[in-house]
Amino acid sequence: MDKLLEAGLPSDPEAEHCLLGTLLLRPSLLDEIDVAIPEFYQRSCRLLYEAMLDLKAEGQPVEFHPLRALLADRGVLESIGGATWIASLIDGFAGVGEKWYAERIRSKYLQRRTVQIGNAIMSNAMDPESTGAEAVEFAEKAIAGLTDESQGVKTGEIRSLGDVALDQINAIKTGKPLDAIDSGLAELDRVMIGFEPETLTVVGARTGNGKTAFGLALALHCAIQGRPVAFFSLEMSTVTLSQRLLSMRAGVPLQAIRYRKVFGEDLEKLAHAQRELNCIPLHIDDTRGLTASQVCARLRRYKQQQGTEITIVDFLTRLKFNSKRDLRHELGDAAKAFKDASGEFNIPVIALSQLSRASVKEGKPRYPQLSDLRESGNLEEDADNVLFVHRDEYYGRTDENHGLADVIVSKQRQGPAPEFVKVGFRSEYVRFENLWKERGLYE
Repeated sequence: MDKLLEAGLPSDPEAEHCLLGTLLLRPSLLDEIDVAIPEFYQRSCRLLYEAMLDLKAEGQPVEFHPLRALLADRGVLESIGGATWIASLIDGFAGVGEKWYAERIRSKYLQRRTVQIGNAIMSNAMDPESTGAEAVEFAEKAIAGLTDESQGVKTGEIRSLGDVALDQINAIKTGKPLDAIDSGLAELDRVMIGFEPETLTVVGARTGNGKTAFGLALALHCAIQGRPVAFFSLEMSTVTLSQRLLSMRAGVPLQAIRYRKVFGEDLEKLAHAQRELNCIPLHIDDTRGLTASQVCARLRRYKQQQGTEITIVDFLTRLKFNSKRDLRHELGDAAKAFKDASGEFNIPVIALSQLSRASVKEGKPRYPQLSDLRESGNLEEDADNVLFVHRDEYYGRTDENHGLADVIVSKQRQGPAPEFVKVGFRSEYVRFENLWKERGLYE
């Protein structure tokens, strides 16, 4: 079957010849034509086009004689038809319509890629050792890659370290904004800079200390800035989360909303908050029992459809795992999957995690540490950043701890750790806030 496909794959040799003939007559068009070498179907055309690009890159004239000499030096001149074939491309030909030829070549290339990918998807699905979920994930990744190609997204580009360093210097000189997404908590952003693309951050907290509230606060802050957010809630329903979001945004106590005891001015606040929430790009997926690979598959669709810029998963141990395997290994696989997803989609992924109750002895809590992460070994290794949320007030309210919380940066690959950040927490609104240090008040 593969041989039949290779024999009959879509192509347009005449368009390839015409484009090369045009470029031989007008080499300056090489700067205007966006065609990659693999997009040519015929080997002879690929080799000649590659030689043209190489001569141009070296500042040499893209003409008949230099091309012939370069191809001869590479030992491929005769195999592509010799100097006679090159001459035939321009003999009596006046090159016009170069953009049409380029688009035609690219169109046929995409048709070939579609056939090849379809064949690969079918072969993978027929593999007796492949599961249905794996087959679907393979297909989605393959189609996503093809979509990127069709839209001109370049992948796998190799750049020199000097070029990358120069980009960084130019960004400093021009004051280019950071790629990182800020949290909305000024002191935390000072310590971390923000959540950078292609990173996995694990946020751990004991029960009742506010891990979901922290994740929601981050999601809301990002969405209000116009950044599309995908929030996977594996524990709470969309209805429950919407109540929290209304309380956070409107400044109306959560319990009043839950018991429907809202009146007068607070009702107006809720209505205003509802209109705001209706306009922001925050997508909540509350499907239960998802595996890590299913979360990544859904994220791939959200990225394509909505341009997701940050993803939050609440929380890790609510993922569906293989009951026959050790939880430690399952969590490690999930962390790797989310780390890979952050790189594939060029976004930060925030994974919330429940801490073991064993870290609280005789009702006396201590600050969380990396060993408190449930089955923490692999999570700590795979995460770029590890944060902990801790509230002394939860274990006993005093004048000193009332309305305060600690965000502890226990690990960050690109910065110092540990770092302790003091923030405000309004429990009636389940809301994290900045503090005015000099007065100890909420911002």
